[in-house]
Amino acid sequence: MTMGNAERGPDNAVERTVAVLHALAANPPGASLTALVRATGIPTTTLHRMLVQLRGTALDRETADGRYALAAGTMTLARSYLDGLDLRQEAVSVMRPL
Repeated sequence: MTMGNAERGPDNAVERTVAVLHALAANPPGASLTALVRATGIPTTTLHRMLVQLRGTALDRETADGRYALAAGTMTLARSYLDGLDLRQEAVSVMRPL
């Protein structure tokens, strides 16, 4: 991921969203808003607004203790990826030299 300035965080909306999803993935039990701000460099108000939008797409959730974590929608994405994966084709480049 390209970052324009480490203090400012990622440069565009897609990079910011991916940074948030990666930060959530790195903290399976959930992370506080403050921890996510530190991890992504995204300003608090912007990050909070992004988390609300991601919740609307079932990609994040708020835990009972107020932390943020990945939600069930990420499983839908993961399942779609796995459904489209041909393991034999993927293994060819590794197996051929053997």
